[in-house]
Order: sequence, then C-alpha cells, then structure tokens
Amino acid sequence: MVAASEPGEDQSVPAAEQADMIRRLAESEERYRLLVENAWDVIWTMGVDGSITYISPSVERVRGLTPAEAAAQTIDQIHPPESAARVADYFARLYEAMAIGTVPPTYFGEHEYYRKDGSIMLGELQVIPHVDQQGRVVQILGVTRDISEQRHYEAELSRLAVTDPLTGVWNRRQGEQLFRSDFEGCMGRGPALSLLLLDIDRFKTINDTWGHQTGDRVLIEVARRLSEHLRASDALARWGGEEFVILLRDCNLEAAHVVAEHLRTVIADSPFDVVGTVTASIGVSELLPVDDFADWIDRADRAMYAAKTDGRNAVRLSRAS
Repeated sequence: MVAASEPGEDQSVPAAEQADMIRRLAESEERYRLLVENAWDVIWTMGVDGSITYISPSVERVRGLTPAEAAAQTIDQIHPPESAARVADYFARLYEAMAIGTVPPTYFGEHEYYRKDGSIMLGELQVIPHVDQQGRVVQILGVTRDISEQRHYEAELSRLAVTDPLTGVWNRRQGEQLFRSDFEGCMGRGPALSLLLLDIDRFKTINDTWGHQTGDRVLIEVARRLSEHLRASDALARWGGEEFVILLRDCNLEAAHVVAEHLRTVIADSPFDVVGTVTASIGVSELLPVDDFADWIDRADRAMYAAKTDGRNAVRLSRAS
C-alpha cells in the first residue's frame, strides 16, 4: 500500500535529493553573505519605494558611518550638492521608466560623498535595477567603491610628469610645450611675448664648497623667490641644472627688462642660508616676426652668456639686429 503524500510535497524529487538541494542552497546563501559582508566595496540594496534595505559593513570603513546611520541619510546628507543633483537626476529617470514601463536605466559615475568627520570621499557608483520575469523592477542594487586614494595617486603621477621634482616648477618638457604653444599662437600677431633665461652664477662652486644638498636648497629657494615675484600669467620652468626659463606674456622687451632686473635683485639682495649671497645672470629676448622657436630661445641664451662675460649678476637684452 502506497502512503498518501503530504500536500505540497514534490514526489518527483526524492527526499534525500531535496535535502541536498536545500543544503547546497544554504551554503550558497552563506557564501554570498560572507562575500558581501566582507567586500571592500560598499554594497547596498534599495526597495522600489526608495527605502534602503541593506548596506554592507564596509560603509563604516569608507565613510565612518554604521550601516544603520548610512541607511537613515537623505541624498543631501550623503553627497555634496553637485553630486546629489546628479544622483537625484538618475533616480528621477529610473522612476519615470518604471512608471511608463520602459527599460530601466543603469548608472555608472564618480561622485563625492560626505564622511562622518566632514571630509570628502570620492566614490565610483554603479546602480543596477533588478527586474523580474515581467520586466518590473523589484529591487535596486548599488555598489560604491572608494577611489579617493586611486585618484590621489593619479593626480600625483600627473603632477610629477610635468613638474621638476626638486623645485616644484614646470620641468623642461612641460615648459617647452607651454612656450611652444604660446609661440605658435602669438607668432606675428597678438600681445608681445618675452623670454628670460636665468642662470645661477658660480653654482658649481656652491656644490663643491657646501655640497650638493646645499646646492639643491639654493635651487629650491631661487625657484620660490622667482615664483613669488611673477604674475599668474607668467610661466616658470627649470631648464636644467641651475638654469630657469621664464615666459612673460603680454610683455615687450623693455617691460621684460624691468622684470628681469627686479628678479635679479630679488635673488642677489637677500642672503641665502649657509652660502650667503647668490647671484644670477639673465638674458632677455622678445619674440620677433623672423624668429623660429629655437632662435627665440637661443637669443635669450646668448644674452645670458653676455651677462656672464660682463661680470655676472647682470641682465642683458637681445635686440633686433
């Protein structure tokens, strides 16, 4: 005699196999729970009514908030205004798609987040609506990745690529690109452009007498003094060794001469630590219609060497022949 089956019991699957399926399902759920709760990124879910249904514990590491604190925040409490507006715009588009039955949009973008201490975290946000078989949104899944440190390193690498690592001013490669861009944009037209080529006098003696570390400090201090006495529109680059090149925009030869004399005194009139008085020789050239880029720089270079020949601590001009 066959025993009657219990209501709802699937007789097509043996009891042992059902038990194994339940066990494997529980193991799978436990595995995904461990992955989510120990994930480096912040994983969160939202109901279709806009309520937060889950936030992973990693939110405390990246924003300093417990999951409960984070879940209670509004968009304006989570994001600074610009990021809040962009996130709100996405959700407006998502809910509009849900209302009219069109495919719900996903989202990927970078946003700023407030940390609990008031500092700002830069996060990479991805939002994926989860739909059922009828295409209706039943849940919204989000992942937020802290990319603050990554962006910091990227910015630092970008800075190092264009600046001199010792003095912090533009390096020669970046300086030459800037100067060439101005040369090509202003050649034969527009405001006057002038170059100053500055070389620290007897720099080898400084290195030989007080050592290269002291020489480095002199270079740093020269760059600082020059930067402080230039306009925001000017450009300063370390050309190599003890040479600096300065681009003076909207500045003819006579005006550049005044600037060069001022910079010469800024260096010579205030003693440097350890070494005392330091001087510089400066050559000045205004861009001429007949110049190519190399000529323009070469004329400043030759004027600088004329200043050296005439006794150093001097400014010399390259005039049109």
